[in-house]
This record gives sequence, C-alpha cells and structure tokens, in this order.
Amino acid sequence: MLITSKDNPKIKELTRLLSSKKERERKGLFVIEGIRAFKEAVKENADIKSVYLTQEAYDKYPDAFCSDIYHGGFFIITDELAKKASDSVTPQGVFAVVTDVDRDICGVLGAGRVLVLNNLQDPGNVGTLLRTADAVGIKSVILCESCCELYNPKVIRSTMGSVFRLSIAVCDSFERVAEVLKENGITLFAAVVDRDAESVDKIDFSDRCAAVIGNEGNGLKDEHIRLCDRRLTISMKGNAQSLNASVAGAIILWEMTK
Repeated sequence: MLITSKDNPKIKELTRLLSSKKERERKGLFVIEGIRAFKEAVKENADIKSVYLTQEAYDKYPDAFCSDIYHGGFFIITDELAKKASDSVTPQGVFAVVTDVDRDICGVLGAGRVLVLNNLQDPGNVGTLLRTADAVGIKSVILCESCCELYNPKVIRSTMGSVFRLSIAVCDSFERVAEVLKENGITLFAAVVDRDAESVDKIDFSDRCAAVIGNEGNGLKDEHIRLCDRRLTISMKGNAQSLNASVAGAIILWEMTK
C-alpha cells in the first residue's frame, strides 16, 4: 500500500509513536528506524506490528522485507514523509513499529551479572551502555529512578539493535531494585568518584553482582550508595578527575567480564 499524505491515520500513528513518550506507553509500542535495527529485530524474533519504507529502501534491500516477519501492515511511503518522520540527519527510509521488550525485574536477572542505570538522562549514554553490555556479554540491564526512557528514538538508535538481545527491566524505584537484587543473592556495587572506594580492576566479580551507574552530572544519591553493598571507582592515573558516564560504564562492564 502506498501512502503519500501526512494526514493518513497510519502516518499520524507513526509520528506520534516517534515523538510522544505518553503515546508509546499507552500503546506498548515503539519505533525502530534504519535497516540494521530492522534486521536485528527480525533476527531476534521481535514482535513487528507494521513496516514503513520508501520505494528506494525497498529496492535497495529487497531480501530484508518478507511477508512472514510482520502481521500489521506493509506500507510504502514517500521520501518526504520519511524525512518528516525521522530525526536522523541521513534517514534510510526504513521504520517499523514493534511491541515493547522490557520485562519485570525478576525476569531479567539471568546469570546474575547486571547493569543498573540510575537516573541517566542522556539518551546517547543510555543507548551506548546498552550496546556495550551486549558487546561484553552482560545480558541483564535495569533502568530506574527517572532514567531516560528506554524507547526514546535516540536511545533505540544508539543501541544499534542490542535492545532486542538484552533482558531489560524498567522500574521507578531504586529502593525496589536493590531489594529484589539482594533477595536474589546479587551484590550491588555503587560506582563512585572516590579514591577510598575499591578500584574496579582489583575486584573479583566472579559472584552474582550488579554495577550501579549514576547520573551524568551528580552521580548516585548518598541514600542509594548506602543501599549498595560495596563501592567501586576507576583509579585515575592522569589529571582528569572523572569520566563520561558511558565511558566509565564501559570500563566497569569490561572489568566485570574479564
């Protein structure tokens, strides 16, 4: 089916899902953009509801779009509609509406190595850390305490498809997260900027454990640090006093899986 009008109900739904957190929460749906993310969604058996793409994208990737990978509709849209829908500088003309992938906390614990993102606000940082967790083999991630929305289009784009391979939970309360993790025998490590904390490269992460990464500007709240079992830090050998949240998180994740 060809869609040419921005007033088409399907296009209106697509743009609302891209622009509105409230709409995403209400419908339990989100949008992925780009051919790589689409292929990852298919590979991981995501529940794809509908697909929107330009004729150019369809001609360029004919093998990627098969009728058995979605059940809600397949729509060809104009280049103009694709550009209006996308917030990417160079849109690829591929969009898919997908069912939410997050679970409850107990459903994501798996082998017991967990990344907890506490009040991170930058979607690029959140997406990068999800992708890094996937890269190093940590499959369990929890977003809590007003963390940037998992389904923010910038987060989804930054994960490069990793969102479909991870077990992810979203919870408003870190207190609840800490309670559930401790009930399941998981040691919580608070990431802090404090030379008196344990250096991350000296810690034995062989037991069930979780790294808790705090807000980019303020770190973790004192009361949340106290809820953790131990504190870890990245020992600085140069002159910088701290690291970007996603860089610090990547170092910690690497050390957890060495």
